[in-house]
Amino acid sequence: MRKQSTLLVLLVAFLLSSCNSSDQLVSKNKRLNRKARQELVQKEARKIYHQVLPFSEGLAAVSTGRYWGYINEYGELTIPIIYDEVISFSEGISSVRKGRRWGAISKKGKTVALFLYDNVFPFSEKVAQVVKNGKWGYINQKGVEIIPPTYQDARPFSQDLAAVMKDGKYGCINMLGQTVIPFQYDKMGIFYNSVCPVFKNKKYGFINLEGKNMIPYEYDEVRDFINGVAIVRKGKKWGGINVKNETVIPFKYIELGNFARNGLAYARINGLYGYIDKQNNKRVKFDFDAAIDFKSNLAIVKMGRKWGAVNKRGKTRVKFIYDEIGSFNNGIAYARKDKKYGYINHKMEEVIPFDYEYALNFEDGLAVVKKKGKWGVINENNKKIIPFKYENMGYRFEYGIVAAQLKGKWGIIDRKNKKVTPFQYTNGHLKPIFNQGFSIIKKNGKYGYIDFEGQEVIPAIYDDASGFLGRLPAETEGFFLVTKDGKMGCVDIHNNVVIPFIYDVIRGYSEGCFAVKHNGKYGFINQFNEVVVPFEFQIVEPFEDGKAFAMKDNKSLVIQKNGFSITMP
Repeated sequence: MRKQSTLLVLLVAFLLSSCNSSDQLVSKNKRLNRKARQELVQKEARKIYHQVLPFSEGLAAVSTGRYWGYINEYGELTIPIIYDEVISFSEGISSVRKGRRWGAISKKGKTVALFLYDNVFPFSEKVAQVVKNGKWGYINQKGVEIIPPTYQDARPFSQDLAAVMKDGKYGCINMLGQTVIPFQYDKMGIFYNSVCPVFKNKKYGFINLEGKNMIPYEYDEVRDFINGVAIVRKGKKWGGINVKNETVIPFKYIELGNFARNGLAYARINGLYGYIDKQNNKRVKFDFDAAIDFKSNLAIVKMGRKWGAVNKRGKTRVKFIYDEIGSFNNGIAYARKDKKYGYINHKMEEVIPFDYEYALNFEDGLAVVKKKGKWGVINENNKKIIPFKYENMGYRFEYGIVAAQLKGKWGIIDRKNKKVTPFQYTNGHLKPIFNQGFSIIKKNGKYGYIDFEGQEVIPAIYDDASGFLGRLPAETEGFFLVTKDGKMGCVDIHNNVVIPFIYDVIRGYSEGCFAVKHNGKYGFINQFNEVVVPFEFQIVEPFEDGKAFAMKDNKSLVIQKNGFSITMP
């Protein structure tokens, strides 16, 4: 009996140890440097989870379906997958959403800010912006509101100051909520190296921590100071200035990139690209038709119709043989040569053979490609993940799923090629693409919407559909734009009409307002269909920072939500 009990204890111990070790995607005994271990864990995690975000402060966000959690650097699930939305850790805290409200958690998964907010932003200098009932304020790392939500907008704290908006103007406050720089600016950035870009009287300048104007308002576009130099635009030309507003790079460039670690930035003049240093010395000749920033000591450039790469001395390191190069994702980009597609890395080395008729960017370790007239999916090792049998496919996986077309009908499949929906949709060339978790579908000649779980949330009963507007969660501020009997309107996630079908055009939704056209004129309504700005404009753009561009009597205007307008020169 004692021997049986001992065996039972050993068996239980073995099973427990097996379960624990299986939680690790990479063994703790495996000797790897931190970067290599994180890369390996992410690679293994993509085999299990639908989405895997980059590591931040030792944790990476992962999702299965609609919910998110976190894994550590060994692939162990340390924070359960229970959140609707997450933001990567910053200063030891992650902003997370449960249902309609945001809060914040620690690396141990403990709640540090209650789920009370419309939004919680990443922490900076031990505080974070929060939004409650449309107003902005700040909380500390214990979740205490150190500055109550009373502002129209708020920027992160930097160098103990934060830009906030009150009565349509920006100023700066300190951690005590005291006004340090008066509210007089139309736009404001954040402090970097003790200076901050501000926008006033239709021009940009820079102020210091005391609010003194260090650099006059004479620029049309500005970037932050980095190592004592800011890239700025005056009129149509770019140049560079120092903190004394002395020109260190002359204003003669049509384009000017960001300076890389090797001290070089691309520039364009007289229609050609080259590279300069911060003293405006020409380091790579202006011989190219296109160029991008240096990376891995190589710059990808275009000469004529072909792409190649040069080093910082301008020497060709990769011959000009590529007709097209895509965006790099996780160090890999598609490229085309000799009418075939393959993949290259940042060193322009070919990592996947040029065997494909078409190829798209990698997302979460998978890429949609076409071979012998059919579409399928490969991983970063060129292993076939989804067979080449589809007539068409979506551009990428979203929420672990992608649209595919088979025998003329569209359906949704997951990363393992399992059907999420039947192949029953007749979208034709309009690929079902998910926007905030919802996609337009067409069935029996009518339009509706499905979510990423394949559920038909808005039935296919409308004459047309134009996309999801608003923000998540859809239950509180989500609007599905549809057309009925030639007029546009909006329904909510329960298919209840919230904006009636009386509008010629609905152009967009932002800051609580729809830009709409009614009886031949544009104006703005709120989400209760109440008129905010009268219908008297030829065209309008959605609101941004409380202002919207419009045209009336062939004159360009800037309008506010109270209907007040300013004629643009």
